[in-house]
Amino acid sequence: MFITRDDLNKNLYAEIINAITRLDETRETYGIRTAEEKVKSYLGGKYDLDFIFSKTGDERNYMIVDTVANIALYIIADVLEQMPVTIQNTYENSMEYLKDIQAGKAILPGVPEPTNPDTGEPDTFIRYGQPDNRY
Repeated sequence: MFITRDDLNKNLYAEIINAITRLDETRETYGIRTAEEKVKSYLGGKYDLDFIFSKTGDERNYMIVDTVANIALYIIADVLEQMPVTIQNTYENSMEYLKDIQAGKAILPGVPEPTNPDTGEPDTFIRYGQPDNRY
């Protein structure tokens, strides 16, 4: 997995995560994997997912680590009767960031733009008139 429990603990107290997941140990893994897939679905048309998600430790892009952790915490905490405001707010902010990346209003710092597989040059080609349909 791209993020670990330690990454979740940076965004929320470990005791709270333990309390939420104590009845279902697989909930944490499910939340992390689902969050990773959600982020990949937003970034796949814009960035090289292998480049982003193959990194480990301090080589990982901190914006992506934080975004995946925020979404994972939201998924994990979804079993609660009332969603904590801090989890709700960070989730909404992370989703807005992903939507901005997808719309071209934001970038991922330190992650190269997609390149044309034939020339290796930056890829500005828009297929079928849709900016989201890059190859």
